[in-house]
Formats: sequence, C-alpha cells, structure tokens
Amino acid sequence: MQLFVDQLTVIDSAYMDAQHGLVGESWIVDVVLHGAMDAQSMVMDFGLVKKRLKQAIDASLDHVVIIPKAMPGLEHTGQ
Repeated sequence: MQLFVDQLTVIDSAYMDAQHGLVGESWIVDVVLHGAMDAQSMVMDFGLVKKRLKQAIDASLDHVVIIPKAMPGLEHTGQ
C-alpha cells in the first residue's frame, strides 16, 4: 500500500553552481510512503507523517546553502 503526501512543504535553499555561482531555488516536496495497512486501514497517520517530515526537512534542508564537496575548483576545508 502507498500513502501519497503531495506538496508537504517547500524547501527554500541556495546552492553553489559552477557556472552561475550562488543560485536560490524553491522545491515542492512530494512524498510516497510504502507499508502495510494497520487495523484502521492506514499506512500511517497523515498528520503525524506531515509533522515529522516537515520538522526533519526544516531542520536540515530549509534555508541553507548547499555546496557540493566535489565541485571542480572548490577547495573544501570544513566538514
């Protein structure tokens, strides 16, 4: 069984592009969960899924600058 969560949240971030420099982007997040149905005929509670995934995305990807470690010409001295 699958649970589709369309337009869960939007990730607003920037990334370093080799040709264009710093580029800002917004990505709409759609999620598909796979699993067995429980006694209530649900894969997982939608409210719980939305809350947990949105918290994880907001804490890790939203409003950050993404810099690829293997970008040609980039010297990475941090983590």
